[in-house]
Amino acid sequence: TYVVRVTDSYGCTASDDIKVYVSNIILDAGPDINTCYGNNVTLTGNVTGGYSPYSFTWTPGGQTTNSIIVSPPVTTSYTVTVKDIANCSKTDGIKVNVSNPVISHITDNTIICYGDNINLSVNVTGGVLPYSYSWTPGGYTTSSINVSPLSDTKYYVSITDAYGCTVKDSVMIKVSERKISQTEEV
Repeated sequence: TYVVRVTDSYGCTASDDIKVYVSNIILDAGPDINTCYGNNVTLTGNVTGGYSPYSFTWTPGGQTTNSIIVSPPVTTSYTVTVKDIANCSKTDGIKVNVSNPVISHITDNTIICYGDNINLSVNVTGGVLPYSYSWTPGGYTTSSINVSPLSDTKYYVSITDAYGCTVKDSVMIKVSERKISQTEEV
């Protein structure tokens, strides 16, 4: 508290006091977030200190609440600025890392002869390494597998990246029965 006293040339005095508040805003937008393409993410500017009410501004987007929901199509950095009633402000940032794995190639649907084997493979682009693979039936866990189905079989593959983002596809292998010609001995 500061006190001001004024005395004029006639000896008259007046005084007034003023309180000075020190605003110490602390703003935390939290740690960076890893997410999958198409997911909604909630971002929150957590404030302590300073003097409420607070006003918020997020960029990009221009939202003016402490929490916002975003679904960026690519990795995007956001900043939030908070201002208190004393017009003091703080800014913090948060990055939303977006993963979007895509199957760029999978073996075409194929017909094989009974007893033959075939190599099935899948290639993935995008996403965040490492990838994990799961083929069914069979439980294989690599990007390329060698199979010898005895009947028509549809193979499903699920690929998950380091952020937990999953992409799936399938391939149909038809098995042609071998026909015995009349010249063959049985």
